[in-house]
Amino acid sequence: MFIDSFLTKEEIKDVSNLIKENERETSGEIVVLISDRSSNYELSAVFLSFFLSFIFGFVITLLSLNSYISELNIFLLSFLVFYVGFYYFIFKKDFLFSFRRYFLNPTEVRREVSRAALANFYSEKLYNTKASNGVLIYVSLFEKVAFILADKGINEKVKEGVWEEIVKELCLNLKETKVSISLIKAINRVGVLLKEHFEIKEDDKNELHDLIIKKYSEEIL
Repeated sequence: MFIDSFLTKEEIKDVSNLIKENERETSGEIVVLISDRSSNYELSAVFLSFFLSFIFGFVITLLSLNSYISELNIFLLSFLVFYVGFYYFIFKKDFLFSFRRYFLNPTEVRREVSRAALANFYSEKLYNTKASNGVLIYVSLFEKVAFILADKGINEKVKEGVWEEIVKELCLNLKETKVSISLIKAINRVGVLLKEHFEIKEDDKNELHDLIIKKYSEEIL
């Protein structure tokens, strides 16, 4: 499973237990959702296919200098054949997917991750808790980007800029591949905020999933 490259089974268990531990002291709800990626990023597949096809087409042209066919025709034909092949395997089969990171537009990345976070906020019903105090910590591993979305009950009680501060630290640790450490810190900071504003009640129950691990193809977007 894709998550194995980022978190061990023990770390996954630790994260899940930490959420439960925080929720024992608050009526608030913490949901951590980890996704392999937030989009297929078709444009990055186009650019990578173009780049590789240009290189391979150029090499084939150099190897065919003594051919009776003109160099331009050889290059164009090679480029076209390689482009179709590369695009199929890169976009449809996720071939060389990790290399597509170098062809991503940062603005597109933030837009797609925020869109996926919002979609999951609603699909996982974080808007539907009794006290409107659900908090989603959304982590997209391929992009190494995270978002926090909070329902109105807790959001209106938290000072402006606090969520952004937590996300900034979370993303910084993700870029250093410290996924477990980044999640633990974020969960604890969110937990402190929820405990401060929403005390645990006698009739409290866990209304949402604590930890969700999804592949992009499984998400409802």
